[in-house]
Amino acid sequence: YDKAVDVWTIGILTFEMLYGDPPFYPEEMAVSYRMILQADVKFPFQPHTSSDAKDSIRRLLRKDPRERIRLSDALRHPFIVENCKSKVKGKVKGKAKGKGMR
Repeated sequence: YDKAVDVWTIGILTFEMLYGDPPFYPEEMAVSYRMILQADVKFPFQPHTSSDAKDSIRRLLRKDPRERIRLSDALRHPFIVENCKSKVKGKVKGKAKGKGMR
C-alpha cells in the first residue's frame, strides 16, 4: 500500500461528494468489480459538474497508479484552486503543508 491508494481514495470521495453515490456502483456486483478493475468511470448527467471537476476525478482514478496525478499536482489542479481559493484560510499555492504529502 502506498500513496497511490490514497490518491485513488480521494478520487472516490470527490466523486461521492459531487454526485452522492460512489463511481462504481451498478446493481450487479460483478459489473462493479469489472468497472473498478478497468477504472471505468461514468459521470451521471445530473447534477451538472464542471469539466475541471471531471478531469480532476479522472486523473485521480487512473487505472495505472503510476499515471495518477500526484498529490502536489492535485492541489494545483484548476478544480481545486477555483473551489478552495475563497473557502480556505489563505489561498492554495500548490505547496502541501502536511508532512508526507508530495
